[in-house]
Amino acid sequence: MAKDLLRERLAKYIPPKDQWTPVDEALYGVEDIYNVPDDKAKKLREDAIRYSFRHHYEGNKFYHEYCKGRSVGPDDIKSEADFKKIPLVTSTFFKDHPDKGMDFVKWLQTIYTGELPILNLKRDESFSEIFRALYREGITITTSSGTTGQKKLILPRDKLTYSRFAYSGGNMFLTIGCSGDMTMIYGIPKVPEDFVGMSFF
Repeated sequence: MAKDLLRERLAKYIPPKDQWTPVDEALYGVEDIYNVPDDKAKKLREDAIRYSFRHHYEGNKFYHEYCKGRSVGPDDIKSEADFKKIPLVTSTFFKDHPDKGMDFVKWLQTIYTGELPILNLKRDESFSEIFRALYREGITITTSSGTTGQKKLILPRDKLTYSRFAYSGGNMFLTIGCSGDMTMIYGIPKVPEDFVGMSFF
């Protein structure tokens, strides 16, 4: 069955349970993401959001300073009512980047949570070459389509984040199900220049 095959493939994205964070508990720890009891869903959501905020606050220098400038830190987020205090970064910020080379890499270093690996690149390297070099180091760069005529939105993702993305998309299809003669294709890119495609036939 297609569902069994997808379930088997998705299992490869799930980290060992002893390594789960509250984000992983919310993502992998429920059987049906659309039928979680309200109290449990609320707790999973609150714990995951608080954990994510602290993770980026402590691991991203730009975001740390951004939050400090707004006088908000992880200890200020005690309940769901406090979520509105969490400073959001607009998508336009992620479109305001240099066009190529080491200037682009330096920009990535300012927005990435954690540390980007050291890359041996030429000063004027193209996006494609930079994306490939990062991919070899375990970082996948995801982009928007840029259909508004503006620069593409650029977001670097480590293997853990990318695995969560792949799992959540595939699990959505498992949960909502397919009926009749529907065949499902769910594509996850293996190389940086590929794209994600989802369709039903």
